[in-house]
Amino acid sequence: MFSTDESVPLAPPENLTVINYTTNAGYGNSTPWIVTQTLPGSPDAPPVNVTAVATSPYSINISWSEPTIITGLTSYLIDISSVDTDYYQASFIKANYEDKTLSISGLRAFTRYSIVVTAFVGDVQTAHTEGKSSASVIVSTFEAVPRDPLNNVTFQKIPDEVTKFQVYAINSAGAGPKIQLRITTDIKEPPRPNKKPVPVYDTSGTLLVTATTITIHMPVCYYNDDHGPIKKLQILVAEAGVQNDDNVTKWYDAYFNKARPYLVNEGFPNPPCVKGSEGLSSKEDMYVIGADSTCMIPGSEEKICNGPLKPKKQYVFKFRATNIRGQYTDSDYSNPIKTLGNGLSERAVEIILAVTLCILSIVLLVAVIYAFARIRQKQKEGGTYSPRDAEIIDTKFKLDQLITVADLDMRDERFTRYSSFFFRRKEIFIIQLLSYRKSIRPIGKKCFLQHVEDLCTNNNIKFQEEFLELPKFLPDLALTDADLPWNKSKNRFPNIKPYNNNRVKLIPDACVPGSDYINASYVSGYVCPNEFIATQGPLPGTVGDFWRMVWETRAKTVVMLTQCYEKGRIRCHQYWPEDNIPVTVFGDIVITKLVEDTQIDWTIRDLKIEKHGDCMMVRQCNFTAWPEHGVPETSASLVHFAKLVRGSRSHDNTPIIVHCSAGVGRTGVYIALDHLIQHINDHDFVDVYGLVAELRSERMCMVQNLAQYIFLHQCILDLLTIKNNQPICFVNYSVLQKMDSLDAMEGDVELEWEETTM
Repeated sequence: MFSTDESVPLAPPENLTVINYTTNAGYGNSTPWIVTQTLPGSPDAPPVNVTAVATSPYSINISWSEPTIITGLTSYLIDISSVDTDYYQASFIKANYEDKTLSISGLRAFTRYSIVVTAFVGDVQTAHTEGKSSASVIVSTFEAVPRDPLNNVTFQKIPDEVTKFQVYAINSAGAGPKIQLRITTDIKEPPRPNKKPVPVYDTSGTLLVTATTITIHMPVCYYNDDHGPIKKLQILVAEAGVQNDDNVTKWYDAYFNKARPYLVNEGFPNPPCVKGSEGLSSKEDMYVIGADSTCMIPGSEEKICNGPLKPKKQYVFKFRATNIRGQYTDSDYSNPIKTLGNGLSERAVEIILAVTLCILSIVLLVAVIYAFARIRQKQKEGGTYSPRDAEIIDTKFKLDQLITVADLDMRDERFTRYSSFFFRRKEIFIIQLLSYRKSIRPIGKKCFLQHVEDLCTNNNIKFQEEFLELPKFLPDLALTDADLPWNKSKNRFPNIKPYNNNRVKLIPDACVPGSDYINASYVSGYVCPNEFIATQGPLPGTVGDFWRMVWETRAKTVVMLTQCYEKGRIRCHQYWPEDNIPVTVFGDIVITKLVEDTQIDWTIRDLKIEKHGDCMMVRQCNFTAWPEHGVPETSASLVHFAKLVRGSRSHDNTPIIVHCSAGVGRTGVYIALDHLIQHINDHDFVDVYGLVAELRSERMCMVQNLAQYIFLHQCILDLLTIKNNQPICFVNYSVLQKMDSLDAMEGDVELEWEETTM
């Protein structure tokens, strides 16, 4: 007989049972505990601590804890659905051994979701019937930046303006896509660029230019379409000096007929402007002006064509942007660019010039060393050297300094008008200066008075002999340019002509032969070459050329040494405005007289020169005390006048234009006097003879007659502070008439050279 001593009921899934044997004698030994497992049952409670947290606009995290009483191997069914719409429903199962969290992504931003967690045992099919579900938990995803642009935008346009604005949505997460609206009802001409067109340089800094082409940068980031869509861009090219002509023509007409601006292309689209690429360049960013050689073929006369450029010409170019309505805007013109010659390249010319300069510098250095050696040898031998030797050495030093300065100018300025002219004339300048120094006649300042008195004896006979030894002109220097048929009428006197090598050349007009000619010569100053321009008084037909010369050389000082009328004849055509006509126009140059200051011996006029919106100031200094016959009785007024002009140019390095009637007599006296005023401050001797010879090597007949030659000596005496109230035997007219006509004394050019052969 046995009985169950103890049976302990337990909750599923297990019970524990103990069996004891008993008799009348009492209990026997108990059996071991028997462990058995009951069948699983439905959960008694739902999951607890159900939470849902949004982690982004498109995901949430769900977590929960298991029920307090476990009735079996419990799994969990998680149901998720959208609250406000039916677009989303999903179920997920988590087994008993998995963690009690779930991450869900791919949801909609700013959307509410319902989460229910159900605990179940057994088959998932019975989860909703026998399982225990938690209460619904509502969670909302975060806001996201708007992804779609706005629709149906309305606006009100501002009259007479190009309207441009942006519309976009924004929330706490940020701004959405922007809509840029541009209203092109009121299109205007494209905005003007703030950059100037530029050419292309290679890696060594040299312009990419040939005899017929110029390579330029395309107008990247020059124009924008803020004022309306740009249809095309074009390139305009013009020779320097005609860029302000409003008559745009074709290449053929500009090349073979009259130089005017012309278009080189039909047009190309506005290049895209990529941020950060403004300073970069590529082959696509370049354009070659003058690259189309087919423009020479007959039949291209009326075609827009990118024909070749002219060799050794200065060109400028600009861009033109045209919108869809035909309105256009031009950029500024580029700086002038000069094409190469048909011969050597610019680099080859620079190399040849550099080698030539080095050789000349070495020759000069050797000459200076040799001169020093000779002087040292004479000193050792107990001898002395004359002022003539000292002047030669001093001259060589000055030339060496001038060459050094010119070399620097050449590297910095790359053949400007004046530096290039000096290099062309440098060898002639040196040879002439040194050659006449071999026969100079230096006179010490202390004995200059005695020298002049000796020259004046016997009716100035020695003055006459010395003056006749001076060559009137140098036969080795050509004068042929002045004799060309189209230039002859521009000479006031047919026998007074400039040398070819140093005449002033104006910017030529390709359609007008001789348009570069004016009867004017560059003349060296005391230190600087080309410091003066000696010219004739303008004729009625050359007034325009005279003002072209002033404008192109940028001369700010004009010295006039004659009256317009003398001895009943016109000596110089009046080239400045009358008092009752404040503005006078010569061609495209406008002259305005601003101030006129009249003194006893001279008149100062300040003139304003204008051309195409540009202007400059010019001071005309008119010496009015030169008598109609002969020379001034005293030198005081002319010396004072020369010092006044020099003092007004303390910071001016432009040429001084000097003229009388023919530009040789009084003009030569004035330039020589300016030289001597500076010379006597630096030297102990004077050489009037050598100075006049030098001037005549640069313009014929300078200091043209004996009276003017003697007058220069009187000026030197006054400069040396020798008191002499009376003129020193200026001229004996009865004697001079045997040698020259009376007109030869009058300081103008109507002298014996006009009546006899030279």
